[in-house]
Amino acid sequence: MLPAELQRVDRSQLRAAVGDTTFQRGAQYARQGAVAEMSWRPAKNALYGTVAGSHGERYVTTVYFTGLGAAEPWWFDDAQCTCPVGADCKHAVALVLAAATRAAGDGPARRSAVAPKGWTSSLSALLGDQSVEDEPRSATPLAIELTLSAEISAGRSKRGPGGPSLSVRARLVKPGKTTWVNALSWSKLSSPYGHYQRDDYLATHVQILREMYAVYLSGQEDTAYGAYSHGDDKYLDLGAFASPRLWPLLDEAAAAGVRLVHGRKRLGDIERYGSAELCLDVTRHETSTALNVSPMLRMADPNEAVAPFAFIGDHGVVGIDRAEIQATDRHEDWHIRLARLSAPAPPELIQMAVANKSLRIPAAERPRFVSEFYPGLRRVARIVSSDESFEPPVIEPPTLV
Repeated sequence: MLPAELQRVDRSQLRAAVGDTTFQRGAQYARQGAVAEMSWRPAKNALYGTVAGSHGERYVTTVYFTGLGAAEPWWFDDAQCTCPVGADCKHAVALVLAAATRAAGDGPARRSAVAPKGWTSSLSALLGDQSVEDEPRSATPLAIELTLSAEISAGRSKRGPGGPSLSVRARLVKPGKTTWVNALSWSKLSSPYGHYQRDDYLATHVQILREMYAVYLSGQEDTAYGAYSHGDDKYLDLGAFASPRLWPLLDEAAAAGVRLVHGRKRLGDIERYGSAELCLDVTRHETSTALNVSPMLRMADPNEAVAPFAFIGDHGVVGIDRAEIQATDRHEDWHIRLARLSAPAPPELIQMAVANKSLRIPAAERPRFVSEFYPGLRRVARIVSSDESFEPPVIEPPTLV
């Protein structure tokens, strides 16, 4: 049984807590009778309920209140929900308003008020399309802007003294009149105090980007109590994504309409990531018979010549077309290329690639290189010879005797 005090819930405070857009959508859900069940737990001042989503889903919602007294209005304190938003959502608003109506004696909320869906709505739900009700027209889409930086961005990533000096910074932006403008910070995606800003953006975009930020935090060393003292994460170091979960999340983001864009709008969107392999290229020295051993990034398309600018963990790379590098040394004029590595790359090989470093094997030491080092190196990375001056020896497999 619901307490009578619920009818005096401060609706203006509830609207301020969840945001005007969420409140209006929740009020519409309550009027449609989307709240199927509700119960009260007096020990926790908690209201439990089941609320129907726009496509027939059932979400379990819990709302906590602060009761100031029998004669005072109750205040909305916090809400949790099994929907994608997760907290302070439209389902929580619908549950509060429906409970207030029932506590006032106006009768139970009716689920039958929901109009039956036509064939177009059913097929749209089957295709995964978002309904107009789920995504209001006033909601703003989000995009991820990537910019090249010659310095490590001020993130949580920990690199050794010999680590790369180049990085790629990612921030959340929204469309402006002539360019991309700053949107909410990454840390506001999950902050309990960030719902005022989150309500302005598409919920599907916020959901995917929130998961992407969680993957980023999972690879950091100070994600426990130390993370709270770090402040807002306006920029993320793309190279600090230690988990390869980044790539399927980029796929989900693209499918949901989250664009990946350059810092300069005239450069357009960043192409969808491809695949690449970090190899060791063994070539002949220009003036002698010595050998040069250097890292080489091989794209899936053999006609593409891409130089690695920075690496994403050990599973990805940010590259720049070599023709653009030769045309200009202005980082902001380069088009960014993303590629997922076909195999994890060792840190030492990554450092060589970013530093554009090569090793010279004297001609007299070539037999030793072939016999002692080549067998182990081929397990580290694929050995190729772009000038065909080095033919890898045939290593016979072990024979059972």
